Amino acid sequence: MKTLVVSGGQLYLGGLFSLVGGLPSEGLAAIDRATFAQASRQPPGAMRLVNTLLAAHGRIYAAGAFTSVTSPAGNIALTDTLGTPAAGLPLCDGTIEVIESDGAGGWFVGGYFSLVGGVSRRSLARVLPDGSVDAAWNAELLSEASVLALTRVGARLYVGGYSLRTVSAQNATMVALDVATAARVLAGSVVSNAVVTSIGANADSVWFGGQFSAVNGQPRSCLASVLASNGALTTWAPLVTFAGNQPSVLAVEYANGVVHAGGSFSVVGGP
Repeated sequence: MKTLVVSGGQLYLGGLFSLVGGLPSEGLAAIDRATFAQASRQPPGAMRLVNTLLAAHGRIYAAGAFTSVTSPAGNIALTDTLGTPAAGLPLCDGTIEVIESDGAGGWFVGGYFSLVGGVSRRSLARVLPDGSVDAAWNAELLSEASVLALTRVGARLYVGGYSLRTVSAQNATMVALDVATAARVLAGSVVSNAVVTSIGANADSVWFGGQFSAVNGQPRSCLASVLASNGALTTWAPLVTFAGNQPSVLAVEYANGVVHAGGSFSVVGGP
């Protein structure tokens, strides 16, 4: 299992699997939160990896490396609460790693691709509520860019990954974009020595994780934080270790004053 999301009384699971609780489920499944048994209504199966799930606008969005669900799809699919596939979603020529609501009925998709719905977009695109690609919204990333994390806070979209560079902007592994225009709004660049895979944020601070040992030239072990106002690195620097292995943080979530982190590690300590 790679991803999960809660919606109402159900827990939706995504990943690369064929059985859940001994019952057939191809990459997507719904679990009743009260009984932990498979829900009576199941989402359509995905024939390959599901990387991310999003509950928004009364639907469950799923994206990944699949090319079909119950009916043909292209890396993006969505169902209603009864598990019925929806039509009219754009096809993608690569892999989608993450989805985030745009707060206006549409959503952002990130991953590694060059076309979405027939529109040229490198690894990041905005899809409007009608399923069309927003022709005016373009982050203009270069061909080597890969987007692995998206988090929206108000009018900002935080983007994490690697090689997040444009013709006019230096390389970065995390940037902040204007939700309406795709312009970069975070002063300075956040550059780790490896990939950023997850982001949590509020109006004041941004916490992010990945597989890195330095950020902006300062030692940081898989977790770091910057100020939302100017992108300055904070002193928050928990030490993440994994005995005999390379540690990595794959998920970061901020809620109620607490930063939650998950991944491949055995000890987290420090300030």
